[in-house]
Amino acid sequence: MTENDREVLPELGADLEAKAQRFSPADMIICEQCERTNPPTRTNCIYCAAALPVAEAKKTEVADATEPTPASGYCVTVPPKQTALSNQSTASEIASLLHLKPEDLNCLNRSTFATPIAYTATFDSASKLSDSLSTLGLETEVISDPFAHLATGNRRIRAFEISDEKISGLPFSGDGRMSVRWDDLVCLVEGRLLINQLEIEERRKRGRMQPLDRRELFSDEAVFDLYSRTTNAGWRISAGSFDFSCLGERKGMTAFENFAGLISLLCERGSKISLNNSYLELRSILANVWPLVQQTRKGEWRRSGAGKMDVSTITTTDNESQFSQYSRLVYFLRLRELGTVDEEKS
Repeated sequence: MTENDREVLPELGADLEAKAQRFSPADMIICEQCERTNPPTRTNCIYCAAALPVAEAKKTEVADATEPTPASGYCVTVPPKQTALSNQSTASEIASLLHLKPEDLNCLNRSTFATPIAYTATFDSASKLSDSLSTLGLETEVISDPFAHLATGNRRIRAFEISDEKISGLPFSGDGRMSVRWDDLVCLVEGRLLINQLEIEERRKRGRMQPLDRRELFSDEAVFDLYSRTTNAGWRISAGSFDFSCLGERKGMTAFENFAGLISLLCERGSKISLNNSYLELRSILANVWPLVQQTRKGEWRRSGAGKMDVSTITTTDNESQFSQYSRLVYFLRLRELGTVDEEKS
């Protein structure tokens, strides 16, 4: 090929390289305009120059991945036992202001712990909401994310080693163990990790997408986070992936009873542990504070016949981030209750 040829057909050299890579039929991209196959390395059709769908999707994924992480915000919380929540004349106004249903307000009223009700990007927005609720007789508090360490991740623990003086956690990743004295354990937050996965399979035929199948999977796993006052990183224990051998003679036949038995054992040995098991009841309220995380991705293209290509769209929704944020907030409030944080910074 001469230089003149390359000027007339500037992409031909790239096509030859794509052919040399020997892509499988399943890797090829079908043009929506002319319905001809193209190498997956191309952004435009060889034959009609139309934009290829998979290439466009990849551009979007890259753009999303490079977006900056949002700045930390401010959490508005309501202390327990608020008389304004029991007042019929103000309860409806509070529910409307917070976008809550009457049953959500009842959960807020029954809670024996401080409950987050809103999350804002700026302190001014949080203060305005707090002032509006104050005029209705509802006491609130604004807590800054950076000081509360709400986004700090916890270590996943696969087993415990227990002695009279301390408890040691064995993490899934990394060597060694992490040990904490029983008197240093201050907080245990119980919850559940819920994952919903929806998969929709479609077929492209003659330039159109036709639905083929729909599958939905759901998982539900009991978890708890255990915190001490000596380290900022907590321990996360999942019922489905934990070795309950530390229970000894108290170990039962099912993960359900072992999980409950482990919580009971920890609360017995850790005299300063505060057990918070309010997450499930407060989930509908927390959805307004930290919405569930939803991710959508495309599966691999599969050739199903002449001119036919199948692809699946998978949408996953989970509450792990929401539970983690709530768990860290509970931990911060517990530390402040014990007097181990500076009141002026909160």
